[in-house]
Amino acid sequence: MNIKKNITPAVQASPEILGDYPRANQSISPLLEALWRSPHRTHQIGTLDRQSKKFKNIPVNGVTEAVTKTLSFSSSGLDTYIALAEYKTPDNRTAANASGACAFWADIDCSDEKATAGKGYKTEDDALTALQEFCKRACLPLPAFIVSSGGGLHIYWVLDTFISRESWQAYATKLKDLTHALDFLADDTRTADIASVLRMPGTLNHKYEPPRPVTLERASSEFIEQSAFFDAIDSAHLRLCNVATPKQPEIAALPHLPLEPQSEIVVKLKKLLNHIDPNCGYEDWLHVLMAIYHTTGGGDDGFELADAWSSKGKTYKDIKEIRTKWNSFQSYKGTPITIATLIKMAKENGMKSAAEQNNLPVKKANSLDQYSLKGKSEEIAKQTLAEVLFLGSIAILGQLTAFFAAPNTGKTLITIWLIIEAIKKGLINPLHIYYVNVDDAAKGLSEKLQLADEYGFNMLAEGYAKFDASMLLDLINDLIEKDQARGVVIILDTLKKFTNLMDKTSASGFTKVARRFSTKGGTIIALAHTNKNLGKDGKAVPTGTSDIRDDFDCAYILSQISSEDGCRVVQFENIKRRGNVALTAAYSYTIEQDVSYNEILLTVQPISDAEVAPIKQAAAFKSDGEVIAAVTSCLNDGINTKMKLADAVSERAGISKRSALNVIEKYTGNDPVLHRWEFAVRERGAKVFVLLDQPISEQPSDLPDTRI
Repeated sequence: MNIKKNITPAVQASPEILGDYPRANQSISPLLEALWRSPHRTHQIGTLDRQSKKFKNIPVNGVTEAVTKTLSFSSSGLDTYIALAEYKTPDNRTAANASGACAFWADIDCSDEKATAGKGYKTEDDALTALQEFCKRACLPLPAFIVSSGGGLHIYWVLDTFISRESWQAYATKLKDLTHALDFLADDTRTADIASVLRMPGTLNHKYEPPRPVTLERASSEFIEQSAFFDAIDSAHLRLCNVATPKQPEIAALPHLPLEPQSEIVVKLKKLLNHIDPNCGYEDWLHVLMAIYHTTGGGDDGFELADAWSSKGKTYKDIKEIRTKWNSFQSYKGTPITIATLIKMAKENGMKSAAEQNNLPVKKANSLDQYSLKGKSEEIAKQTLAEVLFLGSIAILGQLTAFFAAPNTGKTLITIWLIIEAIKKGLINPLHIYYVNVDDAAKGLSEKLQLADEYGFNMLAEGYAKFDASMLLDLINDLIEKDQARGVVIILDTLKKFTNLMDKTSASGFTKVARRFSTKGGTIIALAHTNKNLGKDGKAVPTGTSDIRDDFDCAYILSQISSEDGCRVVQFENIKRRGNVALTAAYSYTIEQDVSYNEILLTVQPISDAEVAPIKQAAAFKSDGEVIAAVTSCLNDGINTKMKLADAVSERAGISKRSALNVIEKYTGNDPVLHRWEFAVRERGAKVFVLLDQPISEQPSDLPDTRI
């Protein structure tokens, strides 16, 4: 498909924007090759069927396949799009799956309706003029690619290197701030969204009748140096985006105003000017002044710096000459000269890095540098929450905590009770709590939802308000990308509904997202089950692979230790900890029949460690009662050495010899509260057992030696 567009005189009158690039060739390839430069990463296109309103993401193996499929889809009546970022896997087109990008972009709508609503421009000519003014005032280079979408413009600043998703997001957010500050009417939903798609040049826009061509208006083979682009954005952001207040929104559009943060810029400019000779030729001298002007927004401090530097030159006349030239820059319509020009000139004139100045080895940039956290300690500290115990003594804000328990042990009941207690104590804002309930029937959900409404926390449930468990990871990723995770507490009931705990890949993928959420200040409490069978140590075992326990900050096993007289006592036992959480915590609650959930909740009480020991002992006595009776019977029958006793108890109680030995040793001692028998060592080390209420005979046993 070869589409040509007639360029209006207004567009032709803007050579700075369109450049001297041929526009007749509407091939898709140049733009795709500029955006997709990493063959080892995944690339995608998209299609929209306007009749069914279904959008489909399609992974492709490189530019050639993308071009072939795109033209085919477009000719069949589908709208076709480029996924602008490069992705880790072909699984989805979410921001979390994006590795990064090679460009920044903006989407500008053009129509009478958009112009009237203040969300775009009337014509593409108006948009081009606004784009040129935006680049000039922000001191940004002109975009490398411009596409006419049929309903507006898509513009691309293509950089010379790949940008990681984290770096891209930071600078895209600043770029969006600049569009606001300078009233450049770009679509916010695209400028800072790395998962964006935009239309393919060389195709048709089927939104209109008849369809409109999507054409490539500018295509440059020269990409923008990343450091220069980032410096320009940082500089413009300092000048333009820290001024506006709710009472004076118009201030952001006045770049000539002196700003407080400008001192940082001036210091940097001074260091650069120290390495640039003011006796350079006129053209270089002019470029230096223009760079100072645009970098400082034409402010007085910039003028003073330009005059002070110029005054060191042999051809300097007086300050009036500098002022005249300085004021002339206000009407300059060409490509802005930025701080990048000064950096280049300073380096060419021998400017050395700090390492070079101290005769240290100069570090060369490598692929790891873009991921370095050097200098970001303050930023990360702001995302970190104070270590606050907010669910009793077993969960800390900003951590990932898992509670494992057998069904009907009370993990949901006690978790909700702990949440309500935290709200009552003011430890957490209930509006920040999201209890995701996908393990309840309608009646149970209704009861818990009443509690959520009463105490003001949020509850999500599958099948209600269009929520589905499969959406959770995307929602968490959205909180991360929008920097909204800090302070949010998510309770997952139960965890198996959100990831396959038996599949290591799935569980590991879940924990990676959860960890990114917690590093941004979010908290997750995951309720999960234990296996039906106990471990070799007789204790409950978490279900699934070890990823949740290994990758979470804290994990507990919740087990029943007593169930007497209509009351159940359960205990959390820590199996993984970071921070000052308790090793154990016990609670009791009623298990009487015909009691409402609210009434059961009212009976929950914490149990102190001092109270737990006798409760556990009493429960153990009851559990071991049959074996204790068998041991007592054997001792009364005169079977009183250890191995003979174990054999007899095994036979009478119908248990293994090992189990019999465990019970014998468990209740051996001289404390009648905890023990049932004791022993004395006789000839050749034989252990002779007697019940605690019977004296030990001084005579040696007539039984054979059974030392162990």
